[in-house]
Formats: sequence, structure tokens, C-alpha cells
Amino acid sequence: MYPEPGWNEYHSTWFIFNRLKDLGFTIKYGKDIHAKQRLGVPEEHEDQIAINRARHLGVEPAFLSRLAGGYTGLVATWDSGRSGPHVAFRMDIDANIGNESTSEEHIPVQQGIRSQHPGIHHSCGHDGHSAIGIALAEYIDRCGGPRVGTVTLIFQPAEEGLRGAESMVATGILDDVDRLYSLHIGLQASRTGVVIGGYTDLLSSIKMDVNLLGRGAHAGFAPHQGNNALLAATDLVQQMMMLPSVPYSETRVNVGSLIVDEARNVIPSKAALKAEVRASTMAGLNFLTDRVDRIIRGVEESHQVQAEQIVVGKAMTASSDEEARNDVAEAVALVEGVTDYISEAPFGASDDISTMLLAVQKQGGVGTYIGLGSDLGGQHHTDEFSIDQTSLVIGWETMRNIFDKYNVAT
Repeated sequence: MYPEPGWNEYHSTWFIFNRLKDLGFTIKYGKDIHAKQRLGVPEEHEDQIAINRARHLGVEPAFLSRLAGGYTGLVATWDSGRSGPHVAFRMDIDANIGNESTSEEHIPVQQGIRSQHPGIHHSCGHDGHSAIGIALAEYIDRCGGPRVGTVTLIFQPAEEGLRGAESMVATGILDDVDRLYSLHIGLQASRTGVVIGGYTDLLSSIKMDVNLLGRGAHAGFAPHQGNNALLAATDLVQQMMMLPSVPYSETRVNVGSLIVDEARNVIPSKAALKAEVRASTMAGLNFLTDRVDRIIRGVEESHQVQAEQIVVGKAMTASSDEEARNDVAEAVALVEGVTDYISEAPFGASDDISTMLLAVQKQGGVGTYIGLGSDLGGQHHTDEFSIDQTSLVIGWETMRNIFDKYNVAT
């Protein structure tokens, strides 16, 4: 009911903190779990609106001061003090921009849990991921913590836009992790009861903002004196969307926003667009980013405008490990309600869990990104999105069983 977009998850972090603070975990949050340099941080005025909203919901000022500036999210660790594997579970916590459906047929409306924040709602299921993480934390506490090794729960902000994982990895929270598990509701696992052991071929991606600065002029008596930023922007959009595919990689290009705010009788001096490129290989991503750079330079020259390109999010290509997928297979065999287990499936999209997977794999560990099936009220990133809450129980029991496997002294 209280969704917050990336780097603005003040109330969400507070809610998670209050559910975990009396458990046996060592909890870190704020600047302790983020590098100073972060991608796609909201403007100061947006951040202040989010802080005020969280304060209105009862978040204590002292807690907010620790997170101010968008240092949201939380990491909870429990070290048994005995030799054993370090097992980590990652849950993303951010919401999406957009209004949620008000239809009486929309399940969150029927259940009284529709978003209370206009223009923001959970249209990708991250609130469900967070709920599973909280339930897992409470189970681990009831077990008295891990008997061996260490368990870490990562509640990550700013997954949307591929922004949050990199800043957390940079602080070393995964440096000695042996096994990493995360999950996502829906997507290729589109029915309740389906579980995918691990996604492969997560697409690499670069998210970018491009700001164009031209020269304004009167559209009637002096159009020749202007350099039209809108015309430059539309030229840029068309050339980007016409980029060719390549035979060695799946590629995606999208421009999701083009903003120009001028009167009808003015040659626009400013334009801003939000775009992304994706590819199934790093070679494909490098091809796209190089071509976009060239297109921008050409637009600058041909339209006599200045272009500022800002990378606001990124993730690399990654895949789940077979060894970790086998853990999922064992776990779901014990879960009532699982009707169809699929070992692996291509993801077909991007998620910055890839940044964490690659970090763990680089140091010799393994990990997997699980597909948690759910009947959906609408597709991801749409106003009618909702989940079958039965899937949350299946997800929690799967994660619980994975924890239990590595919570046995040998």
C-alpha cells in the first residue's frame, strides 16, 4: 500500500528494519551498505518529497537521517561463529512509476491494499519478494540462527533501472558469499505452481538519459534563428529505433520518454529523453552503445545542438549456475503446491541481480535467479498487475528449504 521508487524506499526500509530489529541479525543500512557513487539517484527535490512522505507515515527522523540522500535498503547478517558456507538471499524492494488500476475487478482494490501513493505502485512484485525475505528472516530466528556458517539477507533498493546492486557490491557485502539465491514473481513462470530453478541469459543493458540543448526562437518571424531541440530529439529517437539487429546477439532498443515543454509558437530549446539498450551478449551491447554514441554526435552536428548523455543504470549478461539450480530442485520437491518444475529458462529481460551473480561467481561461488510462478491479474509494469498471494508461500518455503539444507553441521 505504500510503494516507493528506487532510492526513495525510506518507509519500506523502515518497515523491514522494524520487522528484523528484534531478531538475532546484525543489521546494516544507510551509507554502510552503499558506495557513495550511485547510478540514477533522484533529484534533491524528489528525494525531499519521498522523505516527507515517509515522515508522514511515521518513520522516525533519526532513522531517516541515516538514509537521507537515497541510501536505502538493508543488509541483515547472522554469523554462527562455526565453519560453514556463507549463504545469501537477495530481495529487491522498490516499486514502479505509474498509477494503479481503480477497477473494482482489480484484486488489490477488492482486498483494500491498492497503492496509497498516486503515481507509484508495485507493478513488478517486489513487495512480494520483500515479504518472502521478511518471513525467511523470522524463520531463521526461530531456528536460533544458522548452526554453521553465515546467512545474509539483502534487501536491495533501486532494481528498476538497474541501479542498486552495483553500489552494494562495491561495499563488499558479497565478498565471502559462497551461494546466492534470489527470485522473481511471474515473468516466464506465469502460473501459480510453476517454479523455474534458475534463469539464464539475463540481458545486459545500459539505461541512459539524453539532454539536448538548442537555441530558442520565435516560431513565426524568426524560426531561422533557432536550433530546434525537439527536431533533434525526434531525429535521435528514429535513428536509435532503427538500429539493426546483429547475428551474434539478441538486441533491444527502446525510448520510453521524450519531454519537451514549450509553447506552440516557440522553437524548442530543450528536450530530454530516457532510453535503454539491451543485448544477450556483451559484444551486442558494445555494438549498440557505440552506435548510439555515434548517432548522438551526428545529431549534435546536423542540428547544431549540444547533447549530454548520462548513464543512469547498467547490468551485464549473466546466467544461473547448475549447482545452485539443483538446490532449488531439491527444495521445491518438499513444497506442497508446486505442480511444474523447470530447471532453467532464458530470462529475456534485464535485472541487476546479474551484478551480484557475477560478483559471487568471480570469487568461485555459485548462484541462481529463481522464477516463482504466479497467476497474474495483469502483466508486469502495467496498472492492472497483481499476484496470486499463494505464490508467496511457495516462494518462502523454497527459500526456507534452501536455508535448511545449508544449516546442517557436517
